[in-house]
Amino acid sequence: MLRSCAARLRTLRVLRRQPGDARLPGSQPGSGRSFSFEDVTEKDQALPKPSWSKDLRLLFDKFMKKCEDGSWKRLPSYKTSYTTSTIQDIRAFFSGSIPLKEELMSQARLFTRSFEDGLGFEYVMFYNDDEKRVVCICQGGLYLQGPPGPVPLCSVVVINSQLDKVEGRKFFVSCNVRSVDEQTLHTEGTGLFIKLEPGKSLI
Repeated sequence: MLRSCAARLRTLRVLRRQPGDARLPGSQPGSGRSFSFEDVTEKDQALPKPSWSKDLRLLFDKFMKKCEDGSWKRLPSYKTSYTTSTIQDIRAFFSGSIPLKEELMSQARLFTRSFEDGLGFEYVMFYNDDEKRVVCICQGGLYLQGPPGPVPLCSVVVINSQLDKVEGRKFFVSCNVRSVDEQTLHTEGTGLFIKLEPGKSLI
């Protein structure tokens, strides 16, 4: 499993490299770039890439079919969630604290989008408003290796999240993580989320 995953990543690196590609000082051929210094691009990352496995692509196509009648929607995903308006909102919330510099915020990355393609999280999410349900199809790369446990590296899992009930400002949510064939339950959990009252300070 690990050998085939590593071979696929080596192939991807060769395919992605173009003549004259700039490298960071001291970097070696084939080494990954430091994501902290990459330019911010607003490219939708939740679309098929060469690093996607066959399982991820098949499930993507399956859910895209479900989107055709409007019952499901694909959620776009970017490397950064910070826009100019977001920065202004954060500044307003923390008014009186140390001002945030836009150039620093522009370099911020979502944790799940901080890795080079294929090395970390590859995922796409679909939402069904009527069912109050989100499905995330996720492929874990080599940089996510942890202690021995249930999800093999470079495999694909299906994460199902469901809004079970709402009581005033309380939102009860359940979630489970299953294998592609849905025969293996890797983990499950529930959560309680509280909606904040507009205008009320947290501090």
